[in-house]
Amino acid sequence: MIPKNKKKRKRQTQDNRLIFFLLIIAVLIIYLAISNFKLYQEKNRVKFESDLLMQELNDLENQKNKYSKLLNQSNEQSFLEEVARTDLYLQKPEEKVIVIKKEGNEEQSNTSQAEPSNFFENVINWFKSLFNKK
Repeated sequence: MIPKNKKKRKRQTQDNRLIFFLLIIAVLIIYLAISNFKLYQEKNRVKFESDLLMQELNDLENQKNKYSKLLNQSNEQSFLEEVARTDLYLQKPEEKVIVIKKEGNEEQSNTSQAEPSNFFENVINWFKSLFNKK
């Protein structure tokens, strides 16, 4: 009988070791699967951020090219003359300026004349409201 007990014990210990080994392998596989999933999510996040940064880089390069063209254009005499005429209202010494009025300009001039009186009326009403708050 002693030999049968030893065989059973030996077989049970081998079964226990096999179960323990399989359990460790299963835990290891689950750990690796979870780690792989987290790495996949991180890779997608980094790729998305990379795409956004590349788009921003392209936008900035386009803006840089636009400004460099404007800078090169600003050194030309024709551009300086155009800015002087349009923004500073300058003219050449022998040049005459002709102003063509449209029909809509009369209405604009009437409203611009009415604005100063409205402004002064508003100021007077404001002063009155300050003193009448008692």
